[in-house]
Amino acid sequence: MLSWLTALTMRGVHAESILSKSYFRNEKKLKNNEKDDHRKLSLLGGWDETNCELKKVENHLVEPIHVVSYPGSGGRFLLTSIEALTGIKVIGDGHLNAVSDPPPKPFNYLAYFSQEMAYGNYFSKVVILMRTPLKVIPSFCDILYQKTSNETESDNYAQCPEDVWLKFRDERFEDELRRWKYTLEYWLDRYDPAHRLMISYERLTDDYVGPLETLRLARFLNTTYSVETHAPEDVACVWTKISTNNDLRETRPHGDETARFTISQLNRMTEVLDELVVKYLDMDFVDLFYDYEKFIDRLRIKMIGEELSLAEKYLPQFITRMIEDNE
Repeated sequence: MLSWLTALTMRGVHAESILSKSYFRNEKKLKNNEKDDHRKLSLLGGWDETNCELKKVENHLVEPIHVVSYPGSGGRFLLTSIEALTGIKVIGDGHLNAVSDPPPKPFNYLAYFSQEMAYGNYFSKVVILMRTPLKVIPSFCDILYQKTSNETESDNYAQCPEDVWLKFRDERFEDELRRWKYTLEYWLDRYDPAHRLMISYERLTDDYVGPLETLRLARFLNTTYSVETHAPEDVACVWTKISTNNDLRETRPHGDETARFTISQLNRMTEVLDELVVKYLDMDFVDLFYDYEKFIDRLRIKMIGEELSLAEKYLPQFITRMIEDNE
């Protein structure tokens, strides 16, 4: 059986261009059920998803990397992927008494996960997890709502009610958008390209490109001393087992599809993304910003269309009332 990477190469897709924004966007979308999920995976060459065993997670003396993100970006999925690929434990800020404390030694863990701009270049390498502000800001609101409400453990990442979301959006949107941008810039500017990896949550969890994004992660982890991940031909199988884990899937931060932004807020997101495009124009991850902009553009057009439809519906009534009032 051909490996999924070999199969794609035979289809004329160069390995370095597999993650380009244009290739998979033009692929026909399949229906969302188990049969079609299997067909989607088989597009990558086909494999037996029981053909690999996830590595047993243990402590191991190693030089760790820093994993960072804006809150609500989907860190648990990424950290689970790292542990499954390497078999080495990851830890986070929850293991410390305060953010100001240095990460503990000896380094018997591979990844240290943090959502704070702290520790600078304390680690030699960094993995930056990014998610579109269109989804991650509502997701952060969900997390705060759970922490401040009486939601139980089983209601992990419960969506905040609409009134809570609208209050959060109107009061904190600008601050959180700036914080999202600053988080990216802070870490991108502190590590050179050889010592950093940008991972997209959208791509990592996507049925088409998820295995390929996981392969990029595995290759980066393999550059760390004494770390050995699954073989490239097994990475897709590892991703399949992680992505079909119901417990993990239930706790993915979702960012409510119905979470509403104003058109002016969508415009601000585009402005911020444009600034990032200009600053990192030569970087290989800049196409992610373009993808986010196009999704925001589609949503903006939809909202404008809805407003025009409402205007068309009620304008005649409004004009009639104006005439009657003036008679």
